[in-house]
Amino acid sequence: MSSARAGNGEEQAEAAAALALGGVVEEPTTLAEDVVVRRVEAEKESSEETLAQEAPTHSSRSPSPHGDDESPEQAPSRDLEALATVETNTPPHSIFSKRQKQFVVFMVAWGGFFSPLSANIYFPALNTLATDLKVSNELINLTLTSYMVFQGLAPTVFGDLADMAGRRPAYVIGFVIYIGACIGIALQNSYAALFVLRCLQSTGSSGTIALGNGVVADVATASERGSYMGWATSGPMIGPAIGPVLGGVLSQFLGWRSIFWFLVIMAIVYLVPFLITFPEIGRNVVGNGSSPPQGWNMSLLNYFEVRRTAKAHDELSRT
Repeated sequence: MSSARAGNGEEQAEAAAALALGGVVEEPTTLAEDVVVRRVEAEKESSEETLAQEAPTHSSRSPSPHGDDESPEQAPSRDLEALATVETNTPPHSIFSKRQKQFVVFMVAWGGFFSPLSANIYFPALNTLATDLKVSNELINLTLTSYMVFQGLAPTVFGDLADMAGRRPAYVIGFVIYIGACIGIALQNSYAALFVLRCLQSTGSSGTIALGNGVVADVATASERGSYMGWATSGPMIGPAIGPVLGGVLSQFLGWRSIFWFLVIMAIVYLVPFLITFPEIGRNVVGNGSSPPQGWNMSLLNYFEVRRTAKAHDELSRT
C-alpha cells in the first residue's frame, strides 16, 4: 500500500514539472523537441523585428528623386527640356558665329529693301513722266503693272539659280541687272525703253526677297529662325513706307531722273560691302560653312584667306 502511494507521488511530481514547462504530460523526447521549436520561433521573431527596425533607416538614406521633404504626389513635375542634352556626333547646323549670322541677316534685309522701294518711289513722278515722254497716263500706269508681273516671276528664276550656283552669284547677278536697268531708265527718252527697263529693274531686284528666306534657313536653326526671319523681312516692309516720300522729294527738287540715279547709288553702296564681306552660305555649296567656297562663290575676304592659307602651306612643305 505504501509502495503504491509512493508511485502515485512520483507521477504527480512529473506532471507538475510538465505543467511548469507549459505543456501536458508527454514523453521526455517530445518535451525536448517542443523546447527546440520554441527557441527557433523566438529567434525568427527577433530577426523579423530587427529587419523592421533597419528598413526605415535604409529608406531614409536612399536618395529620393523628388527631394528629401516632398512626397511623390506633392513634388512638382520636372521640365524635360531643362535636362542636360546628350552629346552626339552630328555636326552643327552652321559653323558661323552669332555676329556673322546677324551680319548676314542684316545684308539680307537691306537687299530685300530695293524691290518694294523701287516700286513705290516711282509713284510721285508718274504725271511728270507722262508729260515728258508725251504719252497718256494709261500707258504710264502699264509700266506699274509690268513691274508687278515680273516682281512675281523673278523669284522663281533666282531661287533655282541660288540653289544650283549658290547665294552670292544670285545676289550679284540680280544687282548687276538692277543697276544697269536703273542707269538705262535715267538716260532714256522713249516710252518703249522705259517699259522694257522697268521690267528688267523688277527682275533684278525682286529675287532678293525669295533669296532672303533661303539665306535665313541656311544659317539659322529652327529655334533661331523666327527672330531672324523677323529682321530679314523688315527691309521689304519698310520699303513701301518710305518709297513715296523719297520719290516725291527727289522729283520735286531734282527731277524724275534723280530718282533712278539715287537707286543706282544705293545699289552700288550695297554691292561693294557685299562683294567684300558677304560669305557664301548655300548649303549645297559649302554645307554648314565648313567646306571652302570655290570660284565666284568666294568673297574678297575668303579669297585673301585662301591665298594666305595656301602660302603658309607651301612654306611649310618647303621646310
